[in-house]
Amino acid sequence: VLATNSLLYLNQSVPPYGVSLNSIVDTSSQFPLREQEGITLSLDCAQACFISADRFVVSLRGGEIYVVGLKADSMRMVRSFQFDHAAASVLTCCITTVSDRYLFLGSRLGNSLLLRYTEKSDVEQLEPAAKRRSTTVDWLASGLDEDELEVYGSTLDSSSSTASYTFEVCDSLVNVGPLSSTSMGEPHSLSDEYHDVDKQDLELVSCSGYGKNGCLSVLQQTIRPHLVTTFELQGCSDMWTVLSGKSANSAPPRASRSSTSDNRTSTRHAFLILTRQDRTMILQTGNEISELDQSGFDTGSPTVFAGNIGKKNYILQVCPKSVRLLDGENEVQTLSLVAPTEFVRCSLACPYALLQCEDGTVMSLSLDESGAKPKMKLESPSLMDASPISSCCLYRDTGGILNTDVVAPAAGTVRDIRRLQSSSVDIKKEVVPGVSSGTGLTAEEEDELLYGGAEEKAKANNLTAVDVHDVDAEDDLLYGPSVSSGMNGHDAGSDDTPTTTYWCALCRQNGCLEIFKFPEMVCIFTARNFANAPRVVVDGGPGESSGVADQPEVSPVLELLIVGLGVNKQKPYLLARSAQDLQIYQAFQYPSSYPGQRLNARFTKVRHTIVLHDRSTTSNLPAAPGDAGQAAKQQEPMLYTPLLRCFSNVGSYDGIFMCGASPHWIFMTQRGALRCHPMMIDGHVTCFAPFDNVNCSQGFLYFNLKSELRIAALPRHLVLDADWPVRKVPLRCTPHFVNFVPGHKIYAVVSSKSSERKVEPHTVNDEDAPLAELEEGDRFVYPRIQSYSLHLYSPETWESVDTAPVEFDEYESVVSMKVVRLLNEGSSMGLNNYVALCTCTALGEEVTARSKIMIFDVAVVVPEPGRPQSTFKLKAVYDKEMKGAVSAIGHVQGFMVAAVGQKVYVWSFNGKDLIGVAFVDTHVFIHSMSTIKDFILVSDIQQSVSLLRFDKDSRSLSIVSRDYQFLDVMTADYVVDNRKLGFIVSDMMNNLIVFGYQPEALESHGGKMLLRRADIHVGTRVNSLWRTPVRPAALEGRSGLSLVVRRDKRHVTWFCGMDGSVGYIIPVAEKTYRRLLRLQDKLLTFMPHHAGLHPKGFRLIRTARPALINPHRNILDGDMLMNFIYASKSDQRELARSLGTTPNMILSDLVDVTYSSCVY
Repeated sequence: VLATNSLLYLNQSVPPYGVSLNSIVDTSSQFPLREQEGITLSLDCAQACFISADRFVVSLRGGEIYVVGLKADSMRMVRSFQFDHAAASVLTCCITTVSDRYLFLGSRLGNSLLLRYTEKSDVEQLEPAAKRRSTTVDWLASGLDEDELEVYGSTLDSSSSTASYTFEVCDSLVNVGPLSSTSMGEPHSLSDEYHDVDKQDLELVSCSGYGKNGCLSVLQQTIRPHLVTTFELQGCSDMWTVLSGKSANSAPPRASRSSTSDNRTSTRHAFLILTRQDRTMILQTGNEISELDQSGFDTGSPTVFAGNIGKKNYILQVCPKSVRLLDGENEVQTLSLVAPTEFVRCSLACPYALLQCEDGTVMSLSLDESGAKPKMKLESPSLMDASPISSCCLYRDTGGILNTDVVAPAAGTVRDIRRLQSSSVDIKKEVVPGVSSGTGLTAEEEDELLYGGAEEKAKANNLTAVDVHDVDAEDDLLYGPSVSSGMNGHDAGSDDTPTTTYWCALCRQNGCLEIFKFPEMVCIFTARNFANAPRVVVDGGPGESSGVADQPEVSPVLELLIVGLGVNKQKPYLLARSAQDLQIYQAFQYPSSYPGQRLNARFTKVRHTIVLHDRSTTSNLPAAPGDAGQAAKQQEPMLYTPLLRCFSNVGSYDGIFMCGASPHWIFMTQRGALRCHPMMIDGHVTCFAPFDNVNCSQGFLYFNLKSELRIAALPRHLVLDADWPVRKVPLRCTPHFVNFVPGHKIYAVVSSKSSERKVEPHTVNDEDAPLAELEEGDRFVYPRIQSYSLHLYSPETWESVDTAPVEFDEYESVVSMKVVRLLNEGSSMGLNNYVALCTCTALGEEVTARSKIMIFDVAVVVPEPGRPQSTFKLKAVYDKEMKGAVSAIGHVQGFMVAAVGQKVYVWSFNGKDLIGVAFVDTHVFIHSMSTIKDFILVSDIQQSVSLLRFDKDSRSLSIVSRDYQFLDVMTADYVVDNRKLGFIVSDMMNNLIVFGYQPEALESHGGKMLLRRADIHVGTRVNSLWRTPVRPAALEGRSGLSLVVRRDKRHVTWFCGMDGSVGYIIPVAEKTYRRLLRLQDKLLTFMPHHAGLHPKGFRLIRTARPALINPHRNILDGDMLMNFIYASKSDQRELARSLGTTPNMILSDLVDVTYSSCVY
């Protein structure tokens, strides 16, 4: 039993045993406790978990990890507890064992950790004889005779082992919660080429964590690459980067010290191939990028594809009428196309290549390196189908998921075997052993199928007894059994590795998907309705024809790609791109009804939010005269340019980059999570290629619409294994407030540290009274207080850049901090930015609370010696106590506004003092304040919100309207919809409520009452709201210049929750709202509900007390509406037809909302 101040062991058969962990329990418990020597701690908010029968791990509230051992005698009576301080970790909210050697620490205040613990055993010294004799006397005094002592023993073992543990971090889960104060700022590392007035990119900085897990979380919606340099090259439509080839790789190393660098140099890209409409340009990359005048490359015609083949020893160049093999710069072989067609695409899977022709046929290419000279062979496989091929790809499978092997009966179930027996295909007895040709199975066979035989049980037992030093067994234990185990006959304990297989996927213009076994070109998978984007792609069987299918209004698949992602690239993913969308499928093993003949796999759709719908096709923006013909003419040479580009080792990541108007990075992390991050900072990306160079390690290249070739790299400081790219800046203290100072581009942060306090605070209103020290002994757990401080941080290094941070007095807490724009009446400088904060010192009911308002000016100073980053200084221009407790501050039209007690004051600032201007009486306790123009929105802790207005000319402050209902408000802000203004409020019940000021409405009583207009339940406690203008919409032509820019005056209202979530609310037009509302109602009955939970009931507002108000709703569930993208094409048409609209119109609405909110 773990108590707050004690630890007890209770057993019905033996006497209890307990120890006190501090001196507090001496006066609070009557249980007979012994003092635990050398330990003074408290188990308040501690988490514990047993790791063995006599040892358990305890994680304290401060993150300290103790291993507690139960030391028992031969009668199994616990005689003592052994505490071992093993490590210090995160602040834990739950703890559990994953296996015999792994421990999971779950934290909601920091990153969750997976630890591996190992035991180090030492033998204790023999106990002194006198101590053993005294223990024997104690046992005799307890009433036991000598015979019982001989049978059961009397003392502890003379040589008992004392175990100590070491903990090692294996993995961590990034957590940015709880998010408290949030601020927007300008990214410091943004290149000058990316700066745009119309599309201003911001970054989000929020306070996260608590105590030693406190940090600043820098969040971004999109990836902003680090730009190295930019070249302008007109007319380039595609590009590739290749290695130098076999000749460079076989060069002997110069010295043993440089062998590592030589191997690294061999992986550098040596050539950059740029193709134009009529020719090809070859650039040699090294310390400098220069054009290669004479080489074996074909430069007289455009290039369709270029890549490395033959274990990256050779270079393959595909042109419209020829295929060329090169060894570095030297030509090895050239094959010419005799047929009256041209090559338009190529897919490479070493040592094979698949070439697609313009007439819808394919040709296969193979490389033979068995002879003295490599030789290519070009063949035209015969495919019995009349429908031309729209896209194709090759895939090299090393994981064994794609196979046609016969499924063993022990790996299936009786239901699968009976389904196979009832199939129309004749299955021989030797093909599926154990399945009789009769109508049923014997009892022994059914038991073996259900529970496994002796061999399978032995394998299962072997899996549980893994070695500590077996790396493969550890990977299987952490990430699950390897993909090679299971249906292909390779178990996790087997030494056999799956053989490499090759597969060819073809998609025809009628929407049929076919997968062939390569290079035999035997069809083993056929799906006729693939262009319909079903949720699960199923094989139709050998009798399925790929003839013309009846699929109206389905756009053909323009690009098909199968790529291996995940650990060792063993998870096959199928990507299919059409003109308006992108479908991502994951392959999973499923026994085929035709063993040995068809593919034992299916493909399930993966949810994502990538929408390729062109906003200009359905946008209401007017097009420039003659722009359509010019754009069509310029898009002709890019007709067959692939948009899906595989990359490897770009910033140590592998995945796919999607070019086009909505460029995205698609990563597969080591945990198996698929992450999709947009890169909207440079607009349309025409082509992409990885680039590893001595000047840009693990970088990439891309072209934008301005024909600019950019050499860039992924930011190293961001964690991309998250929903948003994030960077956590550790502070080792609790951050409370953060604000961006615009003029100096730095952040002001208020944080606090916990320290032990051994002095009693003042209990009377006499500051000169001496402080009494607490003398409770060494075993007393003293209270801890928070000491606040104010720092300045630069986004360049995220280090403190102030010469001397502001330290506050003991027991003085910072209540609010903001960057205010005040009009200094004593100077002609106009509006200046100041850091203003209010503090409060509360020591109890008998001591009068003191509160202050402090205003600081940020000045640029000479750096201190040894601290070159300390270039700023906080200069206090105002620091005085107020008559009452200041709970919130702000600014309005250059004046200072603050809530003091039950009043709201407005002051003017003359550079040295605050001069009172106006005040108004309000409610109980105002804790939040938001201003816009001359309006002030104040939030009361119980009395909802009130709208105030300050008249600068008459210098009067008045109450315009208020909400008369009881509401526990967390924070409040505004909703801006062009010329309309609303007020959004978050409460303690995890709701968001939108109010409106409508004096013409009868129920508003002439405007005295704020009317509820919308509400929704978000499921998390929102404690921060802020606004950003929507991303301006621009119709971009091929020249890259904005033809028409729509000036939208809407604002996106963002919110963050205590669980680390970030969301937003954006106003939409009435027609859009009605259309999406009907779609949401249809999706409620169309989509399956997880665990039977109804989304409409979850979004219904919740109240803490009964209220005579009906829910207004009027806020759409964006997460529910995004399921429309996940639906198949037929379902989308059915839903749109029931609404009287088209799928393109609905997709255009969803794209407009997504694009408008992409500002970070």
